[in-house]
Amino acid sequence: KFKPGQVLYVTRRGYLRKCGIVDTEGICSNVTFAMEADETKFLQSLLPFLMQTENFVEHATSNAHGSTNPFLNWKDIAKYEFLLPPLEDQKKISEVLWEVENNVSGMESYIDKIKRIKSKLQVSLLNTGKKISVKEITSEHKQGFYFNEGYNNGGVYLVRITDLENPNINFTSMPKIRISDKDYEQFKVLEGDFLIARSGAIGRYGIYKSENKAVFGSYIIRFRFDGKKIIPGYFGQLFSSKICSKQLKVISQSSANVNINAENIKKLIIPLPSLEQQQSILSKLEIFDKLIENSMKHLSALKSLRNKLSNELLKGDLRLK
Repeated sequence: KFKPGQVLYVTRRGYLRKCGIVDTEGICSNVTFAMEADETKFLQSLLPFLMQTENFVEHATSNAHGSTNPFLNWKDIAKYEFLLPPLEDQKKISEVLWEVENNVSGMESYIDKIKRIKSKLQVSLLNTGKKISVKEITSEHKQGFYFNEGYNNGGVYLVRITDLENPNINFTSMPKIRISDKDYEQFKVLEGDFLIARSGAIGRYGIYKSENKAVFGSYIIRFRFDGKKIIPGYFGQLFSSKICSKQLKVISQSSANVNINAENIKKLIIPLPSLEQQQSILSKLEIFDKLIENSMKHLSALKSLRNKLSNELLKGDLRLK
């Protein structure tokens, strides 16, 4: 059982840094510790920062037990040694770190709010035009191939996140892969190709925008659309909206974690206005995409600052006056 104000630390895979102060009561599993600091020596408010420093993560990784799901015992955590600043210094450090942490939380809330606004706007703007099936606008679709791992001199890459426009997808990428000329012709990607993740959360996609000589793996479905009927980016907005996600849940008879296929996607019924209207709607929604993208960069910078300050202040490399 844990209570408000305690720090929860998940011992499985310590490199993931799953640690934080809770504000509710509850029950945790046997691989999670609920901890309280002796505040005559060390402030409770600094404990989650300490346990996410590089030094502690290194300690957790090197002392972990097991291979598939490495974990720590309490004695492994208890033996960790660190520099103990005077309580007055700890108070100053805590104030600085929590100021940054509050900014991180504020930015996360702001991004969530923008995403909710965009989601509502998507439904409002995209629900216009004649209703058709995705099958009617598809010029080609294909599931990726199972590739042999290894390097060659052919310069063929497995699609990378940096090759994509508006990526909302994860790829397992490799610098180079071994592939025959015949397979390359079948599985190569061209500019404008719409790549969809077969499993995981609905709506994960990427649009290929690169000159790299690349192919796509078996966990991806490639769609090519009739450019005279639909703009790939416009379909991306549709595919990531509730208009398509609700249908996919019904079609696949599953929850958000699905294993979709090309037939599922071809059955989607979408509203399709003229190309001119598509571009106008896309321009409006891309304003939100850009805002989210810039906010995510700011959030990443805040998290990097928090981590850097935690490491340096708690290690003694940086002192506050």
